Parts: sequence; C-alpha cells; structure tokens
Amino acid sequence: MLDFGKKISTHTLRHSYASCLLEARVSLKAIQKFLGHSSLQTTMVYLHLTHTAEIDSRKVIEQLFVRQPDHWPRKK
Repeated sequence: MLDFGKKISTHTLRHSYASCLLEARVSLKAIQKFLGHSSLQTTMVYLHLTHTAEIDSRKVIEQLFVRQPDHWPRKK
C-alpha cells in the first residue's frame, strides 16, 4: 500500500483531474462535459489553482506589462 501522507479517494482524483485539465488549458466547458456536470458552477468547485499554474499565470501577467520593443510599429 502506498502512503501519500493523506487520505486519497476517487473524489480527490476527480479534483486532480479537473485541475490538470485546466492547467493544460482545456476549456472550462470541456472540463464541465468531461466531469458530467450540468452546471458550470459545480465544475468550478473542482478546479484548484496549483502552484505551477499560479507561477505560469504570473509570468503571463508580467509579460503584459513589459515595455514593448522599439522596433514594433507605433500607432499613429
């Protein structure tokens, strides 16, 4: 028997599955369908922000605020 340090259930695996799909940029509507939920609100309960996803999100946000290169066309 494996010791994960906490109790693991099929419900825990569903949460992990949903979070991994979200991290892989699968659409929320697709995740909803895969989990068999009629309501998107139910699906949202299953989605957790993982540490990796948080770091990736911060990188994207930081890139949005980086000064654009001078060689990019400017609006006239």
